Amino acid sequence: MLQPYLFSNANLDPIIDSLANRIRNDVYADPNKFFTNQQFEDNQSMNITSQGNYPGLKSFITNRRNSLMSSLAPFGCYLSTNDNTRNSYFSVFPNLQQIM
Repeated sequence: MLQPYLFSNANLDPIIDSLANRIRNDVYADPNKFFTNQQFEDNQSMNITSQGNYPGLKSFITNRRNSLMSSLAPFGCYLSTNDNTRNSYFSVFPNLQQIM
């Protein structure tokens, strides 16, 4: 069963914010970090391209969710609260138990 709310910005953004708040002081105090404090803040919501391309956490969730929705739609899979309103069945052929 698809859980559309679990992999969404509405659900995950507060978790990202909470975790960033927990580690912020340690990140700022780290003398050996690879990125600036501003890049730490920016990367929560947008891509940074210093020393490579690093997707922002929140924008990654948005883009990945959109990608999954468009990839699954041709197969009749939709991320919505009503995706289990009717029974759906699928078959895999050949069914080895029927062959034996």
